[in-house]
Order: sequence, then structure tokens, then C-alpha cells
Amino acid sequence: EDSQVIEDLSTPAKDNAHFLYRICILSSFIDHVNVRLPQEDKSVLSLQALRSWLKTNVNGQKADDLTKTFQMIKYLRKQYPIHEHFTITAEGRRIVRDEIRVAKKYFNITPDLERSWLNVFTAFKNSLAEIKKSVQ
Repeated sequence: EDSQVIEDLSTPAKDNAHFLYRICILSSFIDHVNVRLPQEDKSVLSLQALRSWLKTNVNGQKADDLTKTFQMIKYLRKQYPIHEHFTITAEGRRIVRDEIRVAKKYFNITPDLERSWLNVFTAFKNSLAEIKKSVQ
């Protein structure tokens, strides 16, 4: 329900489960972006389709910059389910995936999950605003 989603997104994440839940909500928004080039195959994922569409409206680097926050959210999404959170080294050790480490650095994710959630959500909203501004 829309009102529940709005409430969930606008309240602080109290723990890791609530943080990841909010990341999953944002990720599902990104997955449902329905902007694509007319000739583009429907199997192209929504984020890549958006990036391709933006490249026809702004230059390629600008399109990459505009969608970077969305990509970083998709990387954070890899923390759940847990089997996507880690990769196994040749020695058999589990380590956090590079994409997750990059995304955590991008959003300045710390043990303060309330602040970390605010960082992610603010970046998401700013990214939407920048995309809108760029294509107007």
C-alpha cells in the first residue's frame, strides 16, 4: 500500500533489517522504471534501459552520472538475500562483495543506520530531481 511505503521510507531505520527493507523498497522502484527506447528489447533491465534512454537526451557520461545513485542502491540490495552479500575467495573465505563495499563508501554507510538511511534516501531523491531537471 502506498501510504505504508511512504511511512516506511520516511522513518529512520532502527536496525539492519529495517535498513535493508528500505533498500529493497527503493530497489523495487528502480526495477519498475518503465522508460526505454522504442527499439529496445524488453529483456533489458529497467536501470540499463533508463540509462540508454537518458543517453539519447544527455551525453553518455551525464547519463551514467545521473543513474549512479540508482546503481549504488542496486549494489546495496545485494546484501539480501545473504547468499548474494558475500563472495568466496580461492582460499574458501567469505568476503563482502566489491559492489557492496563500493556502495557503502558511496553513501557513507556506517553503524549509525538512521544516518546511513538518511544518506541513501536523500541521494535517491536528489537523483530523481537531477534526472527530471536534465530531461526538461
